[in-house]
Amino acid sequence: MIKINEKGSALVTLLVFSTIALVIVTTGVLITINSTEDNVGYYTQSQMYAMLEGGAENAIMQIIRNHNYTGESLSIGGGTVTISVTGTSTKTIQVVATENNHIRRIELTGDLVNNTFNITNRVEY
Repeated sequence: MIKINEKGSALVTLLVFSTIALVIVTTGVLITINSTEDNVGYYTQSQMYAMLEGGAENAIMQIIRNHNYTGESLSIGGGTVTISVTGTSTKTIQVVATENNHIRRIELTGDLVNNTFNITNRVEY
């Protein structure tokens, strides 16, 4: 009969279970990190979209109040919104939202008729 070294087999068993536990914990940590990055990215994109919309609405309101409005720069939250308006009868509004290293842009074209701004084209890029 062959005698098995029990001390050696316990060590091998311990190493196998330790390796399995390490793989499970590492996988869990990587999933958590990936999920957190996705949530931060989603929050940033939502925030940027809100900044763009706020800038566009501000520009339209300013154009209705002052037909010669040409734009401005606003601080919103942790970012900056830069508004540029060109044109006389047909106005082109360009809004650029910047926060950290993220930039989003929107361009609206429209006409001011009877103190109502009618949007004829909208491009987000």
